[in-house]
Amino acid sequence: MFLSSVDGINQENPAGGIGANLRPGGAIVRIQAAPVLSFMKKIFSGELGYRMATPWIPGANGVGVVESVADDLIGVKPGDLVFIDPHIFTNTTTNTYDGILLGLTSLSPDSGALYQRWRNGTFAEKALVPGECLTRLSGAEKLGPVRLSILSFAAIAYGGLLKGSLRPGQVLIVSGATGNIGSTAVLVGLAMGAERIVALGREKVILTQLKEIEPNRIKTVKLQGALETDKHAIAAAADGADLVYDMLGSAPTFEPTAAAIYALRKVGTAVLMGGVQAAMNLPYAHVMQNELSIKGALMYPRSAPAELVRLIAAGLLELVQTAALDVVGCQLRHHRDAR
Repeated sequence: MFLSSVDGINQENPAGGIGANLRPGGAIVRIQAAPVLSFMKKIFSGELGYRMATPWIPGANGVGVVESVADDLIGVKPGDLVFIDPHIFTNTTTNTYDGILLGLTSLSPDSGALYQRWRNGTFAEKALVPGECLTRLSGAEKLGPVRLSILSFAAIAYGGLLKGSLRPGQVLIVSGATGNIGSTAVLVGLAMGAERIVALGREKVILTQLKEIEPNRIKTVKLQGALETDKHAIAAAADGADLVYDMLGSAPTFEPTAAAIYALRKVGTAVLMGGVQAAMNLPYAHVMQNELSIKGALMYPRSAPAELVRLIAAGLLELVQTAALDVVGCQLRHHRDAR
């Protein structure tokens, strides 16, 4: 789901009703489209325990046009089409981390000053955003704001695959492949040159449709919820995986993730980026003897949105809203269709 802009914005209020004026390091962006996360209701109800100063305007990512910039902001100018990255943090030489996700949540006990300063998000006509969070989308205007806002999912997936150092010709397992970000990870992985991708999930229809995108390179496994059963099925499909990218939602158990990790070949890597609500349960000896690397990933480097735009420009990736999957993802552009 997306929120799109409407005509008739009040031109007399330069902050679009967000109750803030242009400040150092910032830009005011007229929002054209903003993705609505599937778990927003749980955020509003307090179920997820997200923390933001109130009152606040939610909305993390978005695409829009810059209307004004602070005097000290270089590289972005009024009229630029931009993507908004919600991850804000202070760059210091200390070990203190004070990150927030704009319009969503604080990420540290030290986040108070930042979420007071940048508390409002993208579910508004205009948003005040730090310049460091903006990526210019020059040359991508023809895709339209709704399709470009899919970058919010693609960038997270891409960030996780970069964290796992995915290389061309490798075998990738995506755990949680039937969700917004997981399905995008499958398809970004194809664009990055994975030889084979094993997509794991519980939604059979979505798994089938993912496989149809590139049948020779995508295999699917429908999880059964039993560790031993899933472990053997995944191992048979992967035949030695190089990387596991885990984007499971708020699963109460680590077993589906563990089943995927067991399919890694020696010196394989697992990247944990989802919302599993359980402690990791893996045999110490298995990790040690197979020299496995297990990494956490929170977001993506600032360069990720621009790099994805270049993949699109190169004809390797096409942003689409896939209504049949009821998810938003990226579809590999088949070279045979372009010929």
